Amino acid sequence: MHEKNTLRAVALGTIYISLIVMCGYVTAGEPGCAASTQTQRLACDFDLRDDFFTARAQCLDSAAQDETCFSDAADEFDEGVEECDDILEARLDLCESLDDATHDPAFGEDFAGNPCP
Repeated sequence: MHEKNTLRAVALGTIYISLIVMCGYVTAGEPGCAASTQTQRLACDFDLRDDFFTARAQCLDSAAQDETCFSDAADEFDEGVEECDDILEARLDLCESLDDATHDPAFGEDFAGNPCP
């Protein structure tokens, strides 16, 4: 039952994301932190789906056809959704502290030595 619920969530989520992208929701509006955050959330969703279906394909290609393989893939997907949500919340908190302004985070060699304020 758990696997069917996860498959249903994956399918509905994919439809939802496709509609958002096709309607230009993510690209609409002013550039800024929140727009970037929403786009990163979509990327997280697509990564999860890629990993989920790759894991399912590996389960289907196994001679053993172990149900644990499928449930593990579903569990990892569910955990990933929670992680994507946590990251989204943290990014939105940052956006709020920046008043949704665009910003150029310091990446590269200097990033490792750049202490957070």
